[in-house]
Amino acid sequence: MASRAAILPKLSIFKIAIDGPAASGKSTTSRYVAHRLGFMHIDSGAMYRAITLKALRQNIKFESHNGISHIINLAHNSSIQFATTKPIGSSGGDNAPQTMVYLDDEDVSADIRTMDVTRNVSFVAAIPEIRKVMLAKQRGYANSTNIDGVVMDGRDIGTVVLPDAQLKIFLTANANVRAMRRYEQLKLKDKKVVFEEILRDLEKRDKADLERKVSPLRKAIDAVVLDTTTLTLNEIVGKIIEMTNKLRNNAAQLSEVNSQLNELTKRTEI
Repeated sequence: MASRAAILPKLSIFKIAIDGPAASGKSTTSRYVAHRLGFMHIDSGAMYRAITLKALRQNIKFESHNGISHIINLAHNSSIQFATTKPIGSSGGDNAPQTMVYLDDEDVSADIRTMDVTRNVSFVAAIPEIRKVMLAKQRGYANSTNIDGVVMDGRDIGTVVLPDAQLKIFLTANANVRAMRRYEQLKLKDKKVVFEEILRDLEKRDKADLERKVSPLRKAIDAVVLDTTTLTLNEIVGKIIEMTNKLRNNAAQLSEVNSQLNELTKRTEI
């Protein structure tokens, strides 16, 4: 008789989709969840930021026809990779790693977070051909054969990129709270940032994300909504970990039952 372990098939890659508006805590939450579960973390927004950064460096005129064609060409011919690193003295009780972003083998993790990139990324992300290119890359990451699971965050992950995700989360928060988070983040790099300016940019970004024709910001029908306005990071991460473990346990139990039924069917046929 085959051993219990031998008849259990390998479970499919567990996918967690985390969506939400700008500064709702998607990337930070996803990074901690991925670290706790030992999953890969993919920041889809960073991919659009990387292309935006490259276009800005080349002084491309964003809204011109030639400019758009040039940006599309950049998307097709750019390498975007992710890696994690655990910096000494990193914040967080579990010393979560940081997700590093590499554009053509250059670490641009900090450069893609500037106000200049932030102001222009919505335009780039709304270009249909670029979303098509990024979609293929994102699904490729999520279906990598050497991972047990993936946590991907963005604005259309649960609705477009990973509609088959076993767990879909939609994070939201008050606009003023989100603007303050972004302000505190940017203030570390630029002492001249102004809160009111950041709030206006964030509200403009929300409008652009909601109204764009291709893959607008939407909550998946089966997504769990978490309002992060008053929740702490640990509370948010804890809730997602709890839901994930429950779903994975249920999947494992179902897999075992199916395997046992298959074994019984084989014996009956003999």
